Amino acid sequence: IYNGVATEFLRQEAKTELFATATGGSLDAKKMQDRELVNRFCAFSLIPIEHYKGDMDDWLAEGLQRVKALNEDEREALRASFRRSLRNNHRVFGKLAFRKRRAQGDGRGPINAALFDVMSTGLASYDEDRVAERAEALRAAMDGLFASTKFFNAISYGPNTPKEVRTRFECAAQLFSEVLGAD
Repeated sequence: IYNGVATEFLRQEAKTELFATATGGSLDAKKMQDRELVNRFCAFSLIPIEHYKGDMDDWLAEGLQRVKALNEDEREALRASFRRSLRNNHRVFGKLAFRKRRAQGDGRGPINAALFDVMSTGLASYDEDRVAERAEALRAAMDGLFASTKFFNAISYGPNTPKEVRTRFECAAQLFSEVLGAD
């Protein structure tokens, strides 16, 4: 149904070396986990969070429609934003990017899609030099956020309910504002 520029956009971005590096090459391309995460970034970037009603499949379908409706310059801007986000996340968190943890020294768990939503969109618009300068503070703030039951539950239990989606985005927005300032 959605073949065309939108699905091609997802495919191209999921196949980049940058995406593989930022995600640790740990996503199953045969199950299209890689494209789903790119699609989640697009949907959460292009659709106001208030419109999320609790059906992730519908949300992702709407995201594809929004990507398809973009002109080429807008798609290139979205691509640049996505890639900046991947570089920022990898620069700050390295092999732990997009992976939840409760304490320092926790092993490298699987990528968490709910965490990917907030971290990919959250670091997409910040200047890379600014993020690099504040990397240590950002890591410390994320450790604090992981220690928050409210945030941890929002990325762990029923993460696609409207309440938990809004909770995790609100928590992350506050963190980004405190550590990186207004963007």
